[in-house]
Amino acid sequence: MKSRVVTAAALTVVALIAGAAPALAAGSDKQVITLTCGQSSYEATIWGNGEWTPARDNASSIVFHPTYFGEATHTFYPSDGSAPVSRTSPAKEFKTQPSTTNPTFSCTFRAEFVASDGTYVDEGPVDGYMSGAAKH
Repeated sequence: MKSRVVTAAALTVVALIAGAAPALAAGSDKQVITLTCGQSSYEATIWGNGEWTPARDNASSIVFHPTYFGEATHTFYPSDGSAPVSRTSPAKEFKTQPSTTNPTFSCTFRAEFVASDGTYVDEGPVDGYMSGAAKH
């Protein structure tokens, strides 16, 4: 089983934490993220607003459960063309690691949200474990 699922989960979590905040404030609790695991890229969706919310791979029934986020970069690109604004958030690890024999993943995530005032982008590393089964 490939680690593409892991990347999706990580992207989802980071997106919810930082860049997707405007989307959540507007009443949406769903965010699509891109996960990159080695040479493979995947799209995953998270539903919810907690920073440890799992993400589901859009191409299978695999669920990515994040347990660690590395230092993440959060960048806002204003729609008026002014200079982008970036900040970083420190690495975080889930306090209570579940005991699991499920496959693990180590990926990078990217979440993007476009609003009337500009584009929000969150990027960083994510690790965790997967559950569910691939359709193919």
